[in-house]
Parts: sequence; C-alpha cells; structure tokens
Amino acid sequence: MRAILFCLLLGLSAAARAAQPAPPAAKVVVLVTGIEHDKAAMALFQAQKLQAAGADVKLVFMGRAVVVAADLAGKIPDQRRQNAGRIKPDDPKRAHKERLSYALEKAQPVAPQARARFGQLKSAGVAILADGFSAAQMSLDDDLTAAGVPMSDATAPLDLTPFVLGGYQFISF
Repeated sequence: MRAILFCLLLGLSAAARAAQPAPPAAKVVVLVTGIEHDKAAMALFQAQKLQAAGADVKLVFMGRAVVVAADLAGKIPDQRRQNAGRIKPDDPKRAHKERLSYALEKAQPVAPQARARFGQLKSAGVAILADGFSAAQMSLDDDLTAAGVPMSDATAPLDLTPFVLGGYQFISF
C-alpha cells in the first residue's frame, strides 16, 4: 500500500513540475558606449549569441558610440574619415563637426566582419537603437536615419529607464 501511495505522489509531483510554465527568456540590453572597434565587435558577437539562444536583445549605441553605429551601417566612408580634421572656421555646424572629428580620429574603422554581423543582427530582427541626442550633436542623425537605424529623441540624452523598469539586464561595452 505504501509503495502504491509513494508511486502516486511521485507521479503527481512530476506532473506538477511539467505543468509549470517555462521561465521567461532573458531580456538583455547590449550597451555600446565606447568607440573602440574591438569592443564593438565583442558587443555584436555577444548580441548575436544571446539572440540565437532565445534572449530578447536590444543593441543600444550611446554617446560617442553613435559613430560606431554609423560606421557599422556603412555611413562613414573613408573620404569623410580622412577629412575629419578639416573644418572650415565659418562652418555653422563647426561645434558638431568638431565632436565628430574628435570621435573619428579616436575610433578605428570597423572590420568588415563586424559590419557583416551588424547586418545579420538587423536582418534577424534584433532591436537596434542609437542615442539621438549624441547623433545630433555629431551631425550623424541624417546618416543613421538613412541607414535605417532608429534613434531616441534628439532633445535629451537616451533614457535607459524603460529598459530598467522592463526588467532588462545590461551588458556594457
């Protein structure tokens, strides 16, 4: 009798475990804030691996990293990079171009593999977001829009509050 009761409890316990809902998929923001090409490549690699594992991934470029986003999207041609330090004194967007020039001088061009991975992430539906405020400060907003990279509001720095309140974990590069 005890054996039958034990088997019955064991069966009910297994059925209860099987009926529990699966744990929710991980929610991750891969945050790129640096302009180093190797860090951007690592961020893209991690975003791709997380997405392949079923995580809800958001790839966010913040601050000077919008230069990396524009470069990954193919919007920083070599000619523009070479002319980065040449800004006319009477240029009305001089301050914006100086910020971009500084970032371009510090940032190395992204590797073709990283550019390909960026395209794969976009094609796979990974949400990509650039800091619209920083993009506007460096006159990259038109380039990012043309590349199809969504941006946050350009009137203030990117607000990460919705991600935090939404339960996202952050990985920063």
